[in-house]
Amino acid sequence: KIRYKTADRRNATFTLKGCRTLEEAESMLASLSAEKLELAASLRLNTEKLLPRLLDPRLSLTNMGLVDEFCAWLQNVRHATPASVRLYRHGVEQFAKWVIRKQDTFTAANWSSQDVDDWVHSHATWKESTLRANQKFVSAFGKWVVAQGWRHDNPTFGSTVNVRSLSEEQRAVKRAPIFTQAQFDLVLQRMPVTGWYRWVALLGWHCGCRISDTLTLRRDDLKKEAWIKYRSPKSQKVIEHELPLELWRELCA
Repeated sequence: KIRYKTADRRNATFTLKGCRTLEEAESMLASLSAEKLELAASLRLNTEKLLPRLLDPRLSLTNMGLVDEFCAWLQNVRHATPASVRLYRHGVEQFAKWVIRKQDTFTAANWSSQDVDDWVHSHATWKESTLRANQKFVSAFGKWVVAQGWRHDNPTFGSTVNVRSLSEEQRAVKRAPIFTQAQFDLVLQRMPVTGWYRWVALLGWHCGCRISDTLTLRRDDLKKEAWIKYRSPKSQKVIEHELPLELWRELCA
């Protein structure tokens, strides 16, 4: 066990597990700074996971550099679309700036669940859907930080939007205008009588298919008795819809 004082002069203890000799313990200590020892103690890391994580140069990332690393992971590992990356970046950057105003810096471990809740509910003009979306962005960031081994908990776990605290204006749902049958028929009149563009429009009208869903459809997704069954690439849910018989026959042809 190693006893030391933290930056605010508190007594702290850190246990080096797995070291079989004093020389091994001294060698490990020589490669670690006091700040990293304090971080390891707060994360309760054991020796097997300690060195590779504490020697990771990304551990010193702060502020927007940390956000950049997260967005690079979204793009290169999760293969998120550029539009999705921009949304996640904007949400996490806004949260990071909020933490910086409070603590002068933003790191992987210097924010809590209370910070997330306070930040989300500090936006009196945001609609409920916007609050939930930005909470989702920060939650994904928290999961990523835990996956890197830079903290042992995700502060956003269990965090929810307090609907009762929202104004009526924030809770109001703004519905997108829906095409009437006459308007949709006018759109069809300006399209080729058959082909891909017409099918996309008809599938969207009758089934609510996203364009991304339509692009992944295969002939095997067309079932007997004018049904279509497929897995949405966005939600990963299995979706079933009944099709007009004429459209089903046209797609099967």
